[in-house]
Amino acid sequence: LHRLRSDRYGQLWVTSRGDNATLPPSLYWLSPGDDGEMSVGGKVDVQATEMAIVGDTLYYIGIPVGVSYKLLQTGRLTAYTMAGAQADFNIKASTTVNGQKTDAEKDNIQLSVNGTLGVEYDFLPQAGLYIEPGIRYNIDNGSKVKTYFKKHDLDFNLQLGIRVNFGHND
Repeated sequence: LHRLRSDRYGQLWVTSRGDNATLPPSLYWLSPGDDGEMSVGGKVDVQATEMAIVGDTLYYIGIPVGVSYKLLQTGRLTAYTMAGAQADFNIKASTTVNGQKTDAEKDNIQLSVNGTLGVEYDFLPQAGLYIEPGIRYNIDNGSKVKTYFKKHDLDFNLQLGIRVNFGHND
């Protein structure tokens, strides 16, 4: 073994020079298990004399479903609540080490539930300003892949903006 670095997820990255005969130079990463023991997560056959961990990238497509309920409407002001769920699918994963981008292990489907309270003020019959504080709980998907969802299983958010209502006849 030649070099050793850790990343922000607690994984260890180790370079091996190989044996110049049958074992090629490689880059290995070790991931901690639930018991804290490190095990080989994978390897990339690349020669590395120095090592700079740049980062990893995971791309998701999310499919939300939800319901809303109007709590109060007075004049142009509406108060409402929304509840829902979302399934996020990891469609691509990559890691960049020493400037070389390689495919990485994809995450399992990530499920979450969410809730929001909102207020909207309609400045036109078809458009209004809104503000929505909300909460989202990310359910553990059993994957070893370290993601934002695992680090932040409970998220608070605030959305605000202009909403355009098509077919709004009030």
